[in-house]
Amino acid sequence: MKRKLIAAFMAAFFSACVFTACSAESGSDAKETKVKETETKETTENALEETIVGETTETEQELVETEPTIDLSQYQEGSFYDIENNELYGARFYSYKEKMAEIVAQHPDEEVYFCYGFGPYLYYNTDLYSSDEWPCYFWDDQTDEYILMDGEYGSRCQPFTYEDFLKLPRFVYTHCSGDLARIEDSVPDGEYCGTIVAVSTDASKVFMLVEEPVIISAEEFNSFTSGYHVSVIDSDPHYGFPKLDVSEHYDPSDPETMFDEYGLMFVEREQGDYMLVDTYKGEFCPGTGMNARLVYLDVDPECEIDDYCTPTYTDSYTPFGYVDGPTTFARSMLFWDISKESNAYAFDNWMTTRIIVKPCYIETNTIKSIRFEAKISDGAEEYRYLD
Repeated sequence: MKRKLIAAFMAAFFSACVFTACSAESGSDAKETKVKETETKETTENALEETIVGETTETEQELVETEPTIDLSQYQEGSFYDIENNELYGARFYSYKEKMAEIVAQHPDEEVYFCYGFGPYLYYNTDLYSSDEWPCYFWDDQTDEYILMDGEYGSRCQPFTYEDFLKLPRFVYTHCSGDLARIEDSVPDGEYCGTIVAVSTDASKVFMLVEEPVIISAEEFNSFTSGYHVSVIDSDPHYGFPKLDVSEHYDPSDPETMFDEYGLMFVEREQGDYMLVDTYKGEFCPGTGMNARLVYLDVDPECEIDDYCTPTYTDSYTPFGYVDGPTTFARSMLFWDISKESNAYAFDNWMTTRIIVKPCYIETNTIKSIRFEAKISDGAEEYRYLD
């Protein structure tokens, strides 16, 4: 039908042209012109027909080329977009910040250091390395009152300056250390290990304790003799194992005899160099790296995820998390696990966690690839308790 309408229109159009031409031409010229117009008409109709057929064929091909079907049995139940904040739990964190401001005002000429422990308890002191017990407060969320505890309760986490404590997205849990925690704006590009201590609810950022693994060359490793000092650690004045000297009892056939005071040893990597690890698991352990500091990092939307350690606290062995997650991290099983465990305790768009990472590769303060080793539960649920 469409072709007939087009043909009728073209016939009318050419008829008008013929009528005009005939009024100015002789009989023989008019006959020749009519023949040419007929040929032009047929050529135009054929071109239109080919165009219509071609467009129809391309459209049919486009409809056939559909996205591959997603196997939903490979994903967990729930939606990435259902993650919500719980401001009631956030009230505890805000309340401690108010108490800290009050304490700082009471010590106008001194630096005040803060840390917390299970409960959570808020500790403070003006002497970072004081051997005495730090004053400890507990906030009663039922009465909105602070209780000054009689004696020390629980173990203190790593201390912060007041300014750095205010930068924390949550109560975060690093390996315990008496040294002052450091928060930096960025880290140089490279390979890192460490611990993710908080994750944004949109899976776009992490707050991570990054550590540079202690790595030496095969040449240096093969030169180990009794008393040899591993000098690479000298660049970190806060390194936790300052006397990293090879033991006089070192037996090359028994790597665990490498150091006297620490359960550490060097093991060969695929690259041919050697990394310092703990002797128990033969892998990197938080605290064995250098230059530990906390930093906010972006997660590349297409970050390469090695999620081999999961599932953790779930009964399901499906390999992925939220099918509607907009990034690779949001679709990972581990992110799903964190959000389900911490969902009721998320606030200010952050969830707390402890994920051992080894390694991750960072470029321009963005994680490009990451390998999760384990998610640790160390009693953090106690911090979340609310009646």
